[in-house]
Amino acid sequence: MERKELLIVTYVIFAISLVFVSVIFPFIYKFGVEKSRIISIAVVAVPTMLGYVLYEMGLQLPIKNQLFFVLRISPLILFLIIFCSASLSYRIYKNKDI
Repeated sequence: MERKELLIVTYVIFAISLVFVSVIFPFIYKFGVEKSRIISIAVVAVPTMLGYVLYEMGLQLPIKNQLFFVLRISPLILFLIIFCSASLSYRIYKNKDI
C-alpha cells in the first residue's frame, strides 16, 4: 500500500472513531456508563449491519470523485458533529442533579 493511501485509510478510521465517540458521549452523560453500554454497542452494530445489508442488496459504491469530495469536506463535518455532541453533553451535564 502506498504511503498516501495509508494516510487516507488512517484518517478515515480516525474520523469514524471520532463520530462514534461523539454519538456515545451524550448518552453516557445522560444515562451513565453502565446503562449506556447497550447504546454504545448499538452505535457500532447498527451502521455495520446497515452497511452489510446495503452491500448484499447490490448498492453501487460511490465513484472516486465522490469519495474525494467527502474526504475534502470531512473536517468541517467532523467539527460540526463534535461541536453538536459537546454542546449537547454540556447541556445534559448542566441540567443534571448531582
